[in-house]
Amino acid sequence: MTSRSRVSYPAAYDLGAVLGISQVLLMTSLPLAILCEDQRLKLPYREKVAEWRRDLGANSEVIALAGILGFLARRRIAPKDLKVVIPGLDIELGTVLRGLPSGSAVSYLTKRGIELAASSSPNFILFDAIVRNKTLPPLFTRTIQCENAYERILSVEELEAALSIPAGRGRPEARCIVKWSQYLGINIAQGLRILLDMTKVTHFLLYCLKLQLEHLLDGGELKAFSEVRQSILGELNLDPSFAFDRLFEILYRAQEEGTFSFRGGRQTMVGAWKGLSGYAFVSMAKRIALPGLEYVDAIAENRDKGAES
Repeated sequence: MTSRSRVSYPAAYDLGAVLGISQVLLMTSLPLAILCEDQRLKLPYREKVAEWRRDLGANSEVIALAGILGFLARRRIAPKDLKVVIPGLDIELGTVLRGLPSGSAVSYLTKRGIELAASSSPNFILFDAIVRNKTLPPLFTRTIQCENAYERILSVEELEAALSIPAGRGRPEARCIVKWSQYLGINIAQGLRILLDMTKVTHFLLYCLKLQLEHLLDGGELKAFSEVRQSILGELNLDPSFAFDRLFEILYRAQEEGTFSFRGGRQTMVGAWKGLSGYAFVSMAKRIALPGLEYVDAIAENRDKGAES
């Protein structure tokens, strides 16, 4: 099991800033951490760089979060980097810096960071990165599995209590969860409160499930459904009791015929899809299509009508 190296979240509340710095770094690599320290900047340029940071939302906490989520990596700064023109400022990096402390580093985009910066649907990538993260405590995934968060509006204090976060110490976790979920559009409450939209959360989880299935089933090899389920629940930091089979069924029914194939197996019947022996093994023959939000909403509406009748 992967150990987690942090006990708290960075105080980075704006996921839009994570996207923003990724889009800047798509144009050129920069020593973001140094640019966030006024004492490292020449006096005539401090206010201009500070305004650039404010517009971008860049600060040390946001940079830390972007790195934790796997969007940024670092390398040692090289003399050629000083010739880089800072996007949005049109000034060479070497012009604004007072000098370079030993060990100075340049931030650059990872493969996932490039995908985020270039994506037309970045919120899916952000959600997937948060849910899959193995460094931060899994408080976000615990929130999206909290029934109370869908049934009534919770304050930050109530969310802290539900997640067993020590209250009254100014810790950022609950505020991060509230603000991140608002940015992603899954929190329909205003202010520092949370009320999750089940349909939208399900849609994001279907995206995560799609990625995991395409990774695990690539090549068309048959795999035990129980192993697939266990692997994905672990990768997404979801509880063993999470309704995985229901989520898979929503995705399965939205696919073209022949996308998935199944085979029976008595020895693995206990872990088969829906407990049916004919669905003990699964394989994938075609790329998986992500169903639209309207489809997911219709499934939820039909389920609710069935529950009422």
